[in-house]
Amino acid sequence: FILSVCFYRSIKLSEIPDILVNTAIMTTVVMLIIGASSVLSFVLSFTGLPTVISKMVLGITDNKYILLLIMNIFLLIVGTFMDMAPALLIFTPIFLPIVKSFGMSPVQFGVMIVFNLAVGTITPPVGNVLFVGCSLAKLKLEVVLKSLMPFFIAIFIALLLTTYVPAVSEMGQKYHNHEWIDESIHQVLMHIKYLYDTHTGLFFHGWSFNRMDNFGGIFWCRGNSWFTLGILDYLDMFKGSLNQGVKTFILDTYLAQVKALKNLQDDSGLWHTVLNDPTSYVEVSGSAAIAAGILKGIRSGILSDSYLECAERAVCAIMNNIASDGTVLNVSGGTGMGLDANHYKNILIAPMAYGQSLVILALVEALIHVQED
Repeated sequence: FILSVCFYRSIKLSEIPDILVNTAIMTTVVMLIIGASSVLSFVLSFTGLPTVISKMVLGITDNKYILLLIMNIFLLIVGTFMDMAPALLIFTPIFLPIVKSFGMSPVQFGVMIVFNLAVGTITPPVGNVLFVGCSLAKLKLEVVLKSLMPFFIAIFIALLLTTYVPAVSEMGQKYHNHEWIDESIHQVLMHIKYLYDTHTGLFFHGWSFNRMDNFGGIFWCRGNSWFTLGILDYLDMFKGSLNQGVKTFILDTYLAQVKALKNLQDDSGLWHTVLNDPTSYVEVSGSAAIAAGILKGIRSGILSDSYLECAERAVCAIMNNIASDGTVLNVSGGTGMGLDANHYKNILIAPMAYGQSLVILALVEALIHVQED
């Protein structure tokens, strides 16, 4: 504002009211689109439609190439109606177990699903990026779409390569490109740097670079569980090639977190949605991911058997929260950053697709443990 008015003088003071009105209109359009897609994501989760879709897909064929093609088509359609964030939360846990069952790596699947949904941001009828671009450029939608057609063709070719050629999405490991590998390590270390709390051994929910703080300083259960569950899969990808010092640092963080989580386990066997606040409700999806991460740690020899009782108690509690029709109960809804514990305590509890999938992962790890014994 100061530069435009005082230095460059590209904006007159008399033009500011019109600029503010136009900005408000543009923001309203985008917020309405995002709001509508968020409502749709809740309806989909609450009705259990993603689970039905998953069963339907598996019932069509067991050919992995056809399954991947069906997933791509489905995700491309979903991306045109839903914003990327809620779509990722809903459909990643549904499709990940399917693709892992026929050998696709989580990294390749992650690239594939993000690629698909990103295309939706420039595709009507939602296409929030497309609408914002048209609005800023003052161009009609049909004119922009006509110009984008050649790019869409290139995008779809790249999507097929990403889906069917693992090397495209795992280039760093495939071609031993240290720049790409180092960037992935950098991302993990940055995650630990800004979110890990050395005093408690837990992870904060988020970090604000504007305020340089951890929002409300809350230790959210499901947020912590992603690290517990996912970090061992990340280390496995290196097949022993990761720098030993870096690996030890990451494993030390994992061990400290699991130790803290063990001490915070509720008498019920689950964990509270605000981990260190016993007045907050116990939450099943985060507890399931924590249990799965602990069981995998024991299976890998990283954790001692002293953690087995903790994991078994969690699995028993999880099973007590599965309804007769298979619905996982007491799962918290999508959770944005909060500035106090009440924000997390007031998140709705409802059946969610990711709750189903995280419980499946925990039960699979429990079955593996039983079979190995």
